[in-house]
Amino acid sequence: MTDGKGWQPLSPARRASEGANLFEVAPFTRLARVHAMNVATDTFVATALAGSLFFSIPTGEARGKVALYLLLTIAPFAFVAPVIGPAIDRAKGGRRLMLIVSTLARAGICAFMAVHINDLLLFPTAFALLVAGKGYSIAKTALGAEMSVPWDYVPDTATAVAVAADAGYHVVAVENSTQALDLYEWTPSWPVCLVFGHETAGVAPDVVRRIETHVRIPMLGEKRSLNVATAAGVVLYELLRRYRMVWHQPDR
Repeated sequence: MTDGKGWQPLSPARRASEGANLFEVAPFTRLARVHAMNVATDTFVATALAGSLFFSIPTGEARGKVALYLLLTIAPFAFVAPVIGPAIDRAKGGRRLMLIVSTLARAGICAFMAVHINDLLLFPTAFALLVAGKGYSIAKTALGAEMSVPWDYVPDTATAVAVAADAGYHVVAVENSTQALDLYEWTPSWPVCLVFGHETAGVAPDVVRRIETHVRIPMLGEKRSLNVATAAGVVLYELLRRYRMVWHQPDR
């Protein structure tokens, strides 16, 4: 090869292993592609329904039909959340399996809808499609974290606490008890295992009795509780700040 500087040697050929690496796709990229296909499916379904029984009604009757349609879009959560949600939470890889099953189910339902686009079977079929779609949405919500953060499910909290303590973790209950320390005055001992309880009831009594260290989030006003997601975010970011202060010191 030559350029303005004269002849230059050819770059060494890529090894077979390096070429194979070009075709490797990150887990999140695969998830993004699946989600893009599902969004496209929703768009195609909405377009196909434009000329069907779903929308072929007089303008004066549209208000009630629209309200019914909105109710139907919410109704699947009443079925999916309490029934399917706990099941996929307990299973290792349950959310990934739910994505596969719901996507295949939606494909089959769409094929069935294409045959019954102009008869009354369209309505229960559309409801089934909404249920499958909500199942996909619930499973997708935390799948990105499931792919990148190691986790395990233990059905009994007391057993999980005992296992963490035996593994050398300093178990701490985030609890508004009389012996609780202020989060910002507490000095953690690493590694730390945090135990969060119900927003109203707190950590179960049989569990909290086994934990010596209690930590509370200082709050102003009358309310003295936060939902678990918010409380976990506050405590974890404070722990991260403390961890960076300890392990980023020049002598370490």
